[in-house]
Amino acid sequence: MNLLFNALIITLLLLPGVILRLSYLSIFYSKKTFRSSFAEELLLSLLPTFIIQSVGFLIIKNRINLETFYLLLINSDKTIQHNLNVTSIANFLLYCAIVYTFSAMLGIYARKIVIKYSLDVRIPLLRLYNEWYYHLWGFVSVNEKGKKSFYETDNVWLDILVDNKDGSFIYSGWLYEFILSKEEGLDFLCLNGVRRRKLDKDEREEPTLIKEGELEKLIESNDDINVSYDNYEDKNVTVEQLNNYMDKRYYDMPGQNFIIPYKEVKNINIIYFNEEVN
Repeated sequence: MNLLFNALIITLLLLPGVILRLSYLSIFYSKKTFRSSFAEELLLSLLPTFIIQSVGFLIIKNRINLETFYLLLINSDKTIQHNLNVTSIANFLLYCAIVYTFSAMLGIYARKIVIKYSLDVRIPLLRLYNEWYYHLWGFVSVNEKGKKSFYETDNVWLDILVDNKDGSFIYSGWLYEFILSKEEGLDFLCLNGVRRRKLDKDEREEPTLIKEGELEKLIESNDDINVSYDNYEDKNVTVEQLNNYMDKRYYDMPGQNFIIPYKEVKNINIIYFNEEVN
């Protein structure tokens, strides 16, 4: 028998685990920059393959010639003498197609379960997303029992320190997208509603003592501010209120979208916001 044919048979038998893994990770912001070891990836592919093929073998073991199958695997010339014909090959390919479809569906279903119960932040081998996703689109919370859960937030506000030839600047705005790279993990940060200020304009402020009862009044006055960032250019009272609370050292950046290369970023401050539903 041809060695290439033998290698093809073995490859077809090992594919279910690879297909399951690919379908499991076939989501946006998936784990594109793998930090797992080769042994971990090998385990995550071979273990599902062994389980799936074992179940498949138990289902069809009475319909296949085990001796012929064994001779195929060891690349024996005696295979021809054991009824290896077009029908046998067609049945094998049909079996492979069914197993591959099942593996893909199993990967999708496993992903939904992992996301639902936050297993990807509790079990490293089940990690779904790139590391940056867990920081920029939400946060990981740990309860009193030490159990981790991931929570996506409605909006994320970033304060980004950037160095350039004119000095250090802080850019602040709403995150709407980030782009991953294979080298550093993060390539670009995409913001809108951006304002900036120079870092050297920071002033040391003396601590202010809040008198009894003033804190409640301050919180109540801030509760009245509700801004629609989809229509930020309007001149309504809400935007006017927000401007009163913004630091005068900031400069509004014109344009709808602002993109910052990650290679120019020194550090990032992240604030998470959730919309209240009445």
